[in-house]
Amino acid sequence: MRLDPHESDGYAATAACLYALAMSGWAESGKDAMNEAIVLLSRAINLDADNAIAYTLLGVALLSVGRHDEAVFQVKRGSELAPGSYYAAVGSGIVLGYCGEPQDALESIATAVRVSPRDPRIYATYQAQCAALFVLDRFEEIVSAAQRIMRMLPDWTEGLTMQAAALARLGRTQDAHHAVERLLGLDVQYSVRRALRKHPYRDAADRDKLADALRQAGLT
Repeated sequence: MRLDPHESDGYAATAACLYALAMSGWAESGKDAMNEAIVLLSRAINLDADNAIAYTLLGVALLSVGRHDEAVFQVKRGSELAPGSYYAAVGSGIVLGYCGEPQDALESIATAVRVSPRDPRIYATYQAQCAALFVLDRFEEIVSAAQRIMRMLPDWTEGLTMQAAALARLGRTQDAHHAVERLLGLDVQYSVRRALRKHPYRDAADRDKLADALRQAGLT
């Protein structure tokens, strides 16, 4: 960015790092880091209106701060600009799954898996799949997707959260309780409230369904 302040990709890449810091809890202020990421991504788009990755990243960042409608607009624009992009497809899958468009989310996820089936971050694709499938009550498929996530990242709270919720909905109470025990082993302060922040469904019915399932699994 210092060498070429008019180069869009520098702003987008810096924003991606800030987003990761905020979401991982490694930033001094997650809120400030996320807001800075949003500003940088807006700058990237102003510099290059065809920067598909910047649109996609902006959509995912806006989702994390509850700006759902704007998030949907941005990821759809990113997909229009780069219909064969793995990252555009994953971003669309994440945002649309949480924003009430689960079928479109699953189509984007299928694109991502087809384009890059061995991507080192494909766990994020399966996590997006879980979010969309939960809206559709396809709990057996969530368990399968969560198992894929666990093989790659056995200690990832987002994957364990969806696994616990799906198991509870399937009536597999003991397995659901075990998943919650693992969650609390990773984060003793993990709660339903924290889970809902990490899984930012737009629609109240989806939020309530996730919260009820997690309470059924033993999370408070």
